Amino acid sequence: MLILNRFKMKILGLAILSGLFGGLSFTLLKWAFNNSDLVNGIFWTRMGFISAALLSLLFVAARKDIALSFKHSTLSSKYLFLINKLIAAGGFILLYYALYKGNAPLINGLGGLQYVFIFIMAILFRNKIPGIAENLDDRSLVIKIIGLLCIVDGFIILNLSL
Repeated sequence: MLILNRFKMKILGLAILSGLFGGLSFTLLKWAFNNSDLVNGIFWTRMGFISAALLSLLFVAARKDIALSFKHSTLSSKYLFLINKLIAAGGFILLYYALYKGNAPLINGLGGLQYVFIFIMAILFRNKIPGIAENLDDRSLVIKIIGLLCIVDGFIILNLSL
């Protein structure tokens, strides 16, 4: 029997809550795309995200943290951050287009495949990029492969049922 301490139970609860909010968000996105066109759906969802981000600036501590991190970051890290955000924007536009055209559960299931790609990239780049590490001892590797197979199996089952 799996015994979880109090800290792990709290993390599990937060992860479940995060999944609930993520599912609700995805459902509302699909509803928005069903009731408007792609451009309006993207525009209004982005406006919501921007509004939420601006709300965080009401807190002095958040403003100080942002200013401090910007001040102490190197020029190369600022460029990497910008490149990362451009890649993420491209990914979100593709995701929103897929959601606009397709079935929400299937698109969300495909999103689970990102963990397969993250695992592969972590292995490929672990010696090339500082700070990227992947625990590859026998036990961890078996657990990670089983988890990845569960994701792929879930996607296959979801795909067969639609």
